[in-house]
Amino acid sequence: MALTVVSGNVAITQDQRTLSWTIPTLAVGDVVVVAAVTWDQANTLNPPSGTGLTFTQRLAANAASHTRVYIWTAVASSAGSSVVVTCSVLAASNSIHNGTLYVCPTADGYSLAATPNTATSTTGSSASLSGASGNLGIVAVGDWSGGSGASRAWLASAVEDMYQFSSTDSTQYGAHCDLTGATTSVGLSTPTGASFTTGAIEILKSGGGGPALPPILVQPPRRF
Repeated sequence: MALTVVSGNVAITQDQRTLSWTIPTLAVGDVVVVAAVTWDQANTLNPPSGTGLTFTQRLAANAASHTRVYIWTAVASSAGSSVVVTCSVLAASNSIHNGTLYVCPTADGYSLAATPNTATSTTGSSASLSGASGNLGIVAVGDWSGGSGASRAWLASAVEDMYQFSSTDSTQYGAHCDLTGATTSVGLSTPTGASFTTGAIEILKSGGGGPALPPILVQPPRRF
């Protein structure tokens, strides 16, 4: 199997109280990552939940007049198909949230460090993520100002997994990439600005150094 991305690219409406993703196939030991962005710092997300999955929060980046960026991880304790993962929103009115779920198969050599490397920034749309070349980097970015990302360009040749633009709310981005050295700049090279929040995490991959397999894209995710 390859990395499975349950995409956040979907039209959603204001004030939805649950984010939901369906994992097509899950094996024992698979690493599951949820990277999500809220509208602003006043809105929070509860940890995700799903059968056979116990999520740990790895980062929650936020500042005044910024979005919140969350990353959670879990290692599957049971196998399954069509496994639903949900994440409830503690939100004010007139707000939009989004996120992407990743399944990193243990059969492909993915694993999770006891304390994974993470990186955050509340001053720009990129961050410096420590890690080994060939490992997987997952990044989420939020722009509280709701600026257009039409000119967006990803660092580290990242593959885009989520883009949601709402000029009256916020702009939300997500991507994954291969890390290229002891430190890799991940996120966006453009646009950038003081209203951006960025969070990123390293996922280990044995035999790293070669190109990642093309991801399996599942789109759109369920919302209710």
